[in-house]
Amino acid sequence: MLVTSAQAVMVTGAFTGAWFDKDAPGQGFLLQVVDRKGTDTAIVYWFTFNAFGNQNWLLGQAPVKGNQVNFTMHSVEGGILDLNGFDPARITLQPWGHLVLQFEDCNHGTARYEALDPQINDGQFEITRLTRSLGDECSGGLSDNTPPSAGAKIIRVDFDNTGLIPQATARMKFEQNRNHAKFKVWMKDLPAGQYDLLVGDKMVGVINARGQGQNKLFFRSPKTCNWELLDFDPLNQTIKIAQGNKVFLTAFLSNDLASFDDSDDRDEDDDDNRDDGSCEEDD
Repeated sequence: MLVTSAQAVMVTGAFTGAWFDKDAPGQGFLLQVVDRKGTDTAIVYWFTFNAFGNQNWLLGQAPVKGNQVNFTMHSVEGGILDLNGFDPARITLQPWGHLVLQFEDCNHGTARYEALDPQINDGQFEITRLTRSLGDECSGGLSDNTPPSAGAKIIRVDFDNTGLIPQATARMKFEQNRNHAKFKVWMKDLPAGQYDLLVGDKMVGVINARGQGQNKLFFRSPKTCNWELLDFDPLNQTIKIAQGNKVFLTAFLSNDLASFDDSDDRDEDDDDNRDDGSCEEDD
């Protein structure tokens, strides 16, 4: 069974909200996670101060990378609150430095920063969620980003054998609807040992194989029972089962193979087709 996972969480749209250092209130972040041209993108506004104690509002935008976002921050200068004579051409963005937000779960994380101003020392502090969007439920997994209008999809793929262990086989199943997402991998007849599951080139889990027979590894978002959190997106990615640089089985999980047909019952002994959160799903 699985012994490791990709990271604590993945940053999703459910991380949108206000965040602050509860031990030093008076400054904090507004974070938005949006879809920008097909890329999960975070926008942050940091309400803080400069080296002289004056208010300084900073902003940044960057793609999400797993459980963290690495921003290049800018300060905004030149604006004047004059609705009759407001001139947007006066506004300039001045480079400020870098900010990394890294999250351990849906409510806690760490902020690390490096300022260009030599009078501001580099630093880090813990952050806690202050608000969330109305109606949002955060799991820190793939299901957070599934819109309520999304239709259900099921994808099954058999792995190709690379020839290193000719008798070995594997298959996978991906399920997604507006309530949950599941990713399951079964492998069979690899020698006893530990095998990495790679999505793209990133290890997302380890299977302990007992030798002859079937071994499995299940992910789910939201997480339930002994399943691991599905904190990555396997769609349109190459999936590999490997040890070091030896790849034994490989497959591509194409979204083009999605269907609504769940008549193939090869995995029913493992799942019983239930989704009530029962721990029996992982017997």
